[in-house]
Amino acid sequence: MSITILHNPVDGVSRDFLASLGLQEPDKDDTDVVVSGQPVRLISDHAKAVAACPGFGCYPVLVYEADGAVHVLNGPTTWQQCLDFMNAPWGENAPPVSREMTRLEFLARFTEAELVLLKGLEFSDPNVGLFWEEWRAATAIRTDDARTVNAVQRMEAAGLIAAGRAAEILGA
Repeated sequence: MSITILHNPVDGVSRDFLASLGLQEPDKDDTDVVVSGQPVRLISDHAKAVAACPGFGCYPVLVYEADGAVHVLNGPTTWQQCLDFMNAPWGENAPPVSREMTRLEFLARFTEAELVLLKGLEFSDPNVGLFWEEWRAATAIRTDDARTVNAVQRMEAAGLIAAGRAAEILGA
């Protein structure tokens, strides 16, 4: 198990979150700290944050890795939120154990209408474009990979797929 916090020192919410943890602004842009007795990696450099968790939503970010799965919580405001998330990272929409699948098997989880819409937006919507770039670069797709989860959740948040579809696509 590992816990990483991605922090942006110029973001007020991120600074407030760090303060709520009893932490000062770090001297280094990648350092280890202890929060409530738990070791935590704290990354304050944007390039390193993106390398650690491509496609995260907003600062601060909790990246929790356990049993080979990576879970991402965007914008926590308290450590209790982080603890609750780490205890049940999928909440009520817990998908079954993820499996690796081919790119075609993953696309089969979308409806034809969804795929046509997403393909049509590939060059006009940066998030959709990133989805297709990552899809092409992948040799296989995992529904518990942070990039996959974030991409599908962004599609739902943007209204490109219906409410509730992200959980279906990731957990089917």
